[in-house]
Amino acid sequence: SESPSWARHFDEESKSFYFSNGTETTWEVPLHAQLPPSESPLWWSGNEGWLEKKSGGHDGQSKMKLMQKWDKRFFVLDKCGTVLKYYKSDEAFRKREEPAGMVELRGASVFVKEAKGDLVRFTLLAPDRQLKLRAPMAEYRMWASALRPLVGDVTDGPAAMSDDD
Repeated sequence: SESPSWARHFDEESKSFYFSNGTETTWEVPLHAQLPPSESPLWWSGNEGWLEKKSGGHDGQSKMKLMQKWDKRFFVLDKCGTVLKYYKSDEAFRKREEPAGMVELRGASVFVKEAKGDLVRFTLLAPDRQLKLRAPMAEYRMWASALRPLVGDVTDGPAAMSDDD
């Protein structure tokens, strides 16, 4: 009993995707609709919020560590987007100013550098650059789940093996 395959369609009016297999139509991806293996999810919610970014992560320049500092930036991942953008402020984002930076997430991975108390330091390793980030646990969890459809599961970095607090 082969069930007809599901196809994704775009509804111009609502600007949303819907799914149909010829006999049924639904707004949600049907549970019994199998995605072809190794294909990215068709939809993810995106996320936006504040993260602290370590400055001086461009092009692997070995700037003196003293010059590096943590800057608070407003990060945005568009719904179904593959580019993580960041702005100097949420106001800059709302005013549609150019982002201060962006990272293509296809081919990227995320690993946890360290978790101390409520603060998590993690690294976004993209093909063209890396971002060293930190956030309180609640925000970190939100971002980890928002990024998962693009970067897979967050792994422990080499430094996370020690169990000292």
